[in-house]
Amino acid sequence: MMRRLRGDSGVTAVEFSFVVFIIILITLAGIDIGLWVFQKSEASQAAREAARVAMISPPTTLGAQTSGAIYDAAIREIESNLPEFSVSVSCADTAGDDITDGAQCGVGDLVTVTVQWHRDPLTFVGATDTVSGSSTRTVVELP
Repeated sequence: MMRRLRGDSGVTAVEFSFVVFIIILITLAGIDIGLWVFQKSEASQAAREAARVAMISPPTTLGAQTSGAIYDAAIREIESNLPEFSVSVSCADTAGDDITDGAQCGVGDLVTVTVQWHRDPLTFVGATDTVSGSSTRTVVELP
């Protein structure tokens, strides 16, 4: 049988607090990483849906989209509680050269849609970064 020394009465409480802190830290890190993966997946899905719309009906203006069918397709895939996000569209011809704004994508050109937003971590464990997803499709028809 072990005898307790007079100064050992608070050691268990201190060790318990260290263990609880580490467990809480690991739990919060797991939650933050899970939220980041979810948002990354959501951005990719929104870009895929918007690119599907863009391959059938390419926009007349390239760059940032704030309205129209491509923007609306991205909105339908993004949770309403996310911060401000941006949708941008670029187009490249079959040789890979970017098409400038003012020219429209033609059949066979590659249209790329990128959806992104700034992510603030839920806890101090996560990293602040920009979540983005992009998708490239070939234009199949013009309206």
